[in-house]
Amino acid sequence: TSSLEEVVITTQPLIAKKESVKSALKVVDEEPETQKARQAVARSRSSDSGTVSGSVTDDTGEPLPGVNVVIKGTTTGVTTDIDGNYQLPKIDNMTLVYSFVGFESQEIEVGDRSRIDVTMGGATALQEVVVTAYDREEHGSPKLFIHASPKDGFRNYKKYLKDSLHYPEAAKSNEIEGTVILELTINSSGKIDQVDIKRSLGYGCDEEAIRLVKDGPKWEPAKADGNKVEDKVSVRVRFKLD
Repeated sequence: TSSLEEVVITTQPLIAKKESVKSALKVVDEEPETQKARQAVARSRSSDSGTVSGSVTDDTGEPLPGVNVVIKGTTTGVTTDIDGNYQLPKIDNMTLVYSFVGFESQEIEVGDRSRIDVTMGGATALQEVVVTAYDREEHGSPKLFIHASPKDGFRNYKKYLKDSLHYPEAAKSNEIEGTVILELTINSSGKIDQVDIKRSLGYGCDEEAIRLVKDGPKWEPAKADGNKVEDKVSVRVRFKLD
């Protein structure tokens, strides 16, 4: 037997069927040029419907959260979620621009595709430990927003994390590699109020990543129109065996 989700049967009044036949005959009687115009409009409307979605990863296959995905020539865009996924409404002649701190931007024509997965390469100094920041909904759309950042800069912060990381013995013995993603809440004084694990690796790696950020350099708070405000920052700490 088939469920109703698989087979749906509908009925229409006889008069509706007659109108459908009339409509069909009318199209057949039209000039070829008119039919082509109708078909072109139908194709255009079809391409405007639906969505385009996908995922963004780095060249090691790790997902990249916080990547800006914008429709070229517009202000319409989204940022990838914690798993590197995104989704946008599909429009005609659509080109997507992918940009992320520390990586080379990419432009991709969508065409008739509904899914586009992107690998971002050309990483700079932030390849192994990537730190990104993003607006909170509570901020609204201030005229000028400066994200929270390490006082010594991202390059020095990355160096601190890499040099200070102690590979957990449990992770070593089990040959565990991967990335821990943390979300830091930086208050208006620049202090870390909260650390949440968004992606766990286990085997002591989560605890080591938390230790690193808590013992690490101080932060400059975010500013909205010159006022110090709370911000959330995503920190990705990569564990890779030699």
